[in-house]
Amino acid sequence: MDFAKLYEYFIVLFHLNSYKNLSKLAKEYDLNEIYNYVYTFWCDNFDRKLDLSNEEDQVLLFDFLNNIFRYTMLNDLVDELYTSITDEEKDIFILSNYKVIHEIVRDSLGSFDNKKNEETKLTKLSHEDLDELFKEFLLTIDKNGDFLKVYEDLKTNGSLIYTDILSKEKKDYIKSLLKINDNEYDNYFLRTEEHGAYVVIDRKEDLSDFRTLTHEFMHYYTYSKNKEKKPYFLLLEFPSIFYEYVANRFLLKKGYSMDDIKSLLLYRFDEFNKKSSYLTPINYYLKLYIDSNKNITDEIDEEKTKELITSFIESNGEEEYKKALKENSNIANPKLFARDNCDIANYYLNIYPHILVNNYPYLIGNYLALDYVSQLVENEITLDDMKKIAEDLPNIDPNIILDVKNRKEKNNKQLQKEKK
Repeated sequence: MDFAKLYEYFIVLFHLNSYKNLSKLAKEYDLNEIYNYVYTFWCDNFDRKLDLSNEEDQVLLFDFLNNIFRYTMLNDLVDELYTSITDEEKDIFILSNYKVIHEIVRDSLGSFDNKKNEETKLTKLSHEDLDELFKEFLLTIDKNGDFLKVYEDLKTNGSLIYTDILSKEKKDYIKSLLKINDNEYDNYFLRTEEHGAYVVIDRKEDLSDFRTLTHEFMHYYTYSKNKEKKPYFLLLEFPSIFYEYVANRFLLKKGYSMDDIKSLLLYRFDEFNKKSSYLTPINYYLKLYIDSNKNITDEIDEEKTKELITSFIESNGEEEYKKALKENSNIANPKLFARDNCDIANYYLNIYPHILVNNYPYLIGNYLALDYVSQLVENEITLDDMKKIAEDLPNIDPNIILDVKNRKEKNNKQLQKEKK
């Protein structure tokens, strides 16, 4: 059975508030198909088989899914996530320093305004104007011209591809050549073993192209200085997001409108806003899994769910909690709140099993980028310092740049203070 379809069933089942709709549900969904899927789990808990033609057994199935199976599934899916992290050597750093990583991810998710930002039409930008504006930007942030030289080389060797001006046949050829899947994003930096690296952009002919080119070019710049060695994956997005913010300052000085700057700035915030609803509980459950010796679903009690609510408030703020409390009475009950978050975590861990790990570089990259932009504004670092980081990214120790030692010492002091 298709897992995605199964979860469509589960989400409907889990959010029924009464049994009066079960007969209708039985007509719209194949309960036998669901029962067959969870049959082994059912037999582990009960002796008799169900007859789903009668409502009493439908209620029993609903109770089983609602109060037992959803937590078994969560435990299994989080275990798979944990295993996927530990199976790869590059991810051992995460497991060794997960409390620090958890805090950074939580703080990064919690740094965004959860209100939906209104869409603003950006200033139009032709291909020629984009090229000239980007070259001026590169010379502004790097007087030595190293950025500009790499950019010119990128264009000359055919590694900068604008997909919006290609024919379908040409697009298909490039996808085949570079082994790009159909579900890849339209804008990306791509590193291949056989054909080198490429920057692929689908232009919108407005200022968002400038942001996109800035971001993807910085990936290419790091590659151009270290073709044999990849950066540690948690740090991959740091320089690119940093230079996005620097690009906004450049555009402001160039006289572009505050509406343009605000729209570009809020792009990052909106992106993570959409993800915070499911990344926050997934991050929470993985932390709980690690902290409690892989025992997160035996009992989801009020103490644990109070911690979840505290985490929700820390990540989203008191106002969002009050708003959620008004809109959804379930949030007032810790057990029901845990149940709802369990469903969200289950759903996304199933549909996108590596969604949290895949988003770590963006969340941590944004956290670091904002920190370094602040240091730049305060003249604590220079653009040359950041350029060196971009050039040497594959050799940078994540322990140092994420300040792991000081964070751990701070956490230990806090724990000792709380014990007293």
